[in-house]
Amino acid sequence: MKKILFILFIMLNVSLTAQVVFVPLSHPIYNYLERLEVKGIVKDLVISTKPISRKYVGEILRGIDKDKLTSVEFNEYEKYTSEFSETHNEKGHIFKYNYKYAVMYFDPIFQFDYDINKSNDDNEDENGKRLKGGAKVYGYFADKIGYYFEGANNYEKNNVRELKNWDNQEQGIGELDQGKYYSQVTAYASLSTKYIDFIFGRFSNYWGDGETGTLPLSNKAPSYNQFMIKADYFDKIKLTYFHASLFSDEWDSSRVYFIRWNAGADSFPRRFYKNKYLAAHRLEIIAFDNFSIAFNELAYYGERDFDWSYLNPIMFYWAAKNYTKDTDNLQIGMDCKWRPLNKVKLYGGFLIDE
Repeated sequence: MKKILFILFIMLNVSLTAQVVFVPLSHPIYNYLERLEVKGIVKDLVISTKPISRKYVGEILRGIDKDKLTSVEFNEYEKYTSEFSETHNEKGHIFKYNYKYAVMYFDPIFQFDYDINKSNDDNEDENGKRLKGGAKVYGYFADKIGYYFEGANNYEKNNVRELKNWDNQEQGIGELDQGKYYSQVTAYASLSTKYIDFIFGRFSNYWGDGETGTLPLSNKAPSYNQFMIKADYFDKIKLTYFHASLFSDEWDSSRVYFIRWNAGADSFPRRFYKNKYLAAHRLEIIAFDNFSIAFNELAYYGERDFDWSYLNPIMFYWAAKNYTKDTDNLQIGMDCKWRPLNKVKLYGGFLIDE
């Protein structure tokens, strides 16, 4: 036990350059970096396991050869280098607070969208409206701790296809009628060491390459609570593990009871839902400057408390599942990307779902 505590003490006291605050999956910097990767301007790019940290984005930007950029790309480069500043002197925020070892940024969120939809299907031919309001706060403390909160309330009225975001890159929002209020929340805190980051909170993951989704994990589902460990070795190997709690949307009939009033004449059910969890880990390797490959396992299980077998980040889940009498759903997959020539990128993957 003393040896374990000593190792943990050493890990948490490594000198650091920045903490983990993720770049939101909807940020246009992802498309910008991928375009530069396809052109061969950026190499050794490990962004198939998203989200990535603001620190990593800043490192990529500082390594770009500006002479190879077009005028449009250079203007974007100037904007992003200002946004992802190495000294936490980030611009473009409504409010900034900086005191000794702490820095905090605050921005309000206001958005109104009106989309004109035309379709031969009466169920889809409807003009769309969305009103959104909230705030975003993130910051750092003492070169070890990062935090991020983004919350917004929404009202959206549209056809079902648009509401569910079936055909675009926006995040899904669950079950909705033709008009509905809903909330979107991302909130987490992180503790960083030189090689390992620990993150706990509510956010989404995106594993693999794809425009409107990927095989292993995408952001089509709303964000979920999770504990994550990220390890980075020599900028060539990245290991990501997380254990998440999901919403099952299935009643636990053994716990449902009725609340009665009006002398027992009226009642409504008090509903509880079954437990559901997701454990996942992913190893991403840059084999060559123009080729990377990733392997991942995902285990979905529930109707019981969390399983200690799936809390082990380096345990093979196909082996752990044998200890549960094969009652869980396991997915095993891999994906890769290859850039044989500048301006050419090939990617693909497969997933085995039992």
